[in-house]
Amino acid sequence: MNNGIPALLDLQESILRLQIEIQKDIAAAKQRRPRDADTHLFLEQLRHVRHLSRTLGDSLAWVTLLFDRQVIHSLYQESPVPISSGMTDSHHGTLAFARANTRAEWGLPIVHDITDILRVGDVTFMRPTGGREPLAEYRTFELKVSRAGAGEVDASGKQDVELHVMAVSNEPFPNLAGQVATMPDESAPAEPAARRPDRRIDRQMARMDVARDRKYAPFHELAQIGTERIFTLKLEREPEPEWGKVRAAIRAARRDGYSYFSLDGFVGYALFYNRNGITDEDIQSVRLSEDITRTVMHEELGSRNSLTINQIPALDHNDPATLTLPFFLWKVPRNAIRDVIRHRLVIMAVFNSGRMEKLLKDAGVEVRPAVGGKDYRNFEVVVPLSWDNARGEYHAGGPWDEMLVAVREFRQPSAVVMRVRAAARIPDHLTAQQLMVGARAPGTEDVAAS
Repeated sequence: MNNGIPALLDLQESILRLQIEIQKDIAAAKQRRPRDADTHLFLEQLRHVRHLSRTLGDSLAWVTLLFDRQVIHSLYQESPVPISSGMTDSHHGTLAFARANTRAEWGLPIVHDITDILRVGDVTFMRPTGGREPLAEYRTFELKVSRAGAGEVDASGKQDVELHVMAVSNEPFPNLAGQVATMPDESAPAEPAARRPDRRIDRQMARMDVARDRKYAPFHELAQIGTERIFTLKLEREPEPEWGKVRAAIRAARRDGYSYFSLDGFVGYALFYNRNGITDEDIQSVRLSEDITRTVMHEELGSRNSLTINQIPALDHNDPATLTLPFFLWKVPRNAIRDVIRHRLVIMAVFNSGRMEKLLKDAGVEVRPAVGGKDYRNFEVVVPLSWDNARGEYHAGGPWDEMLVAVREFRQPSAVVMRVRAAARIPDHLTAQQLMVGARAPGTEDVAAS
């Protein structure tokens, strides 16, 4: 941000207004009767643009929060946040609060409403610590906005309003300047009288308590987070995304219309390019089938060969890999990002969960296929735990989230194996007695690798 924090907030406001305008157009298109094919196509196009605008907001969140997955994950929850079709007092108040507190004591703000991944609280400030561990302090605020006064409604139906913003947090407030946040230099649409006090505050604060505890969960210790007991491991290293191979494949696809590469027999990436836009004919390639058979199908796996196809980037934010690196942040040429947006470049990933089973077995992890059912992709992993005087096991379902993140971030499958095997390090940090005491505590026992 060459122009500092004000420019950062100007960008966030412009993204917010764009999303609101798109949502307004979607609402208007839904009211059309009858809905013909052109209307349905228009709606799909609008939803795609809305998806891109949310991805842009997510990208800004990743950058502002220093790519800290632990913090980002802590502020995520399953329930999606709907997009408004108009600028509300809450939007104005949130932006005003962020602008009024853009000082060194607070740090850089990210407004949650522009994202899909930040769903707890309304705004988070990131304050760097100057190279110390942790690298930043994060403060999340829930804001309650109400009207303190309003002027006359003009002929266009707008009025000048004065807002009261109440900031609620379970984290220490920085030094306050004692200044009242003011509205931007514009008029806001007239709104109905204020409703009765919001009674959801207790539930919101409970979510913020869990988010705070997850945000600062200590590594290599048992921690009580809500009703759960969590043990968080810090990975010393992790395979970086294969950006060099991705860039080479993009160049080849732009030259030949198609390119392909694979990673360790687990995942194959097919890249299609058409300067006029990808068509079904471009993707229906016999060569693609041959490449998949040659690289990610393994005769020795027999019936455990189980393929899953994903388009990258994901087209739906409400899927298990929502928290993967947004494609706007890929380390590829900017024209490749534009090609993805315009559907001139399509990347398909095909990965074999049976191959992952073998990689895990080779790494000393027991894999137990699910009993019954026809989906051979279902399996359980069991990691042995060993102390001087005790033995134990860590059980977990198939590492689907880890596989999806690795696939969509172009990481070697060893990244998945490393995360699963991390559980074997539990005895290095906890005695068997400590683990048993934690397991008997209310809630469930879980292990996370960060």
